[in-house]
Amino acid sequence: CSPRPWPIGSVSSSTFTQALSASAGLRKRWQETEHWRIDLLAGYRYFQYRETLNVQQNSTVIGGALPPGTTISGVDAFYAKNDFHGGEVGFAAEWHRNRWSAVITPRVALGVASKNSRINGETIVDGGSPQGGDLLALSSNIGSRSDNSFAALPEARLVGRYAVSQHVALTVGYTIRYLSNVLRTSGQID
Repeated sequence: CSPRPWPIGSVSSSTFTQALSASAGLRKRWQETEHWRIDLLAGYRYFQYRETLNVQQNSTVIGGALPPGTTISGVDAFYAKNDFHGGEVGFAAEWHRNRWSAVITPRVALGVASKNSRINGETIVDGGSPQGGDLLALSSNIGSRSDNSFAALPEARLVGRYAVSQHVALTVGYTIRYLSNVLRTSGQID
């Protein structure tokens, strides 16, 4: 076994994450009192989750099997995209009193998640021809892959509102979503 080269250099990485969601549906009033209203919801949900990871490295060998001064540079690129399509059901419960109101909207969508991944990588030694693979993108995981599977997408939304006047209101809210069976870039690293 020959000794490994002793490099000095740098490694940098960058990531990107994006989530998009859209829905279309019907809303039917189910129950209502003086301060409460509950509506039933049913429809279609689309959700997309994309993620990228890029790692670049540059180094100069100072000793070992390669001659000192040899430069090594490389790049790893990971891409993951999830597209979810499904039917959705839930309800919206609204409470109001004087100038205050609050709405909670739990729902769940069941459907198909289409998952696509691309992994690329290359290493260049002393400006020569690129070789496949680098630090994280190896011959065992380089390439494109796709898969379709059943997935669930539950969601909960809470919104509070204060009516300052007839035409102005202050609103604050929070939405949480969870996609089961999601493909992430970190799960593609061999």
